[in-house]
Amino acid sequence: LYLNQGAPPDAAVLLVGEARGFYLERPFIASTPYDPSPLVEIAKQSSSGQDLYDRLTRMNVRYLVVNPVEAWRLERYKWFDWSDQSLKVFMEFWSGHIQLVFRHVSEYDRAAVLVYELVKERTGPVEIPKFIISDQRK
Repeated sequence: LYLNQGAPPDAAVLLVGEARGFYLERPFIASTPYDPSPLVEIAKQSSSGQDLYDRLTRMNVRYLVVNPVEAWRLERYKWFDWSDQSLKVFMEFWSGHIQLVFRHVSEYDRAAVLVYELVKERTGPVEIPKFIISDQRK
């Protein structure tokens, strides 16, 4: 795995749309489909994108691993249960503190893994995965 070779041993990983961390040799935060999304819950406690970044770094989270196919499936069940304020916080965070460092798409089944690093200040564009922000709150 990319993070097992490239991340510092103490760097924590927040799994988004992925409950399985058994091959990950780093500390990680995950949840099942029956639990609230940790990313959303931390965003709800944050006052700004910078505050969300600060909270995650205090938890020693340095990477987000996103399984887009599973996250898209979970989104249909309102797993990304954003309030207006938490979505604003997340968008500020994503726009300023996330850098894509690894992408893998399987040729066999189109499964994918995206690895993002938390950075003090992002350089260059980064796309926000649509399944994370689609609004099912209506």
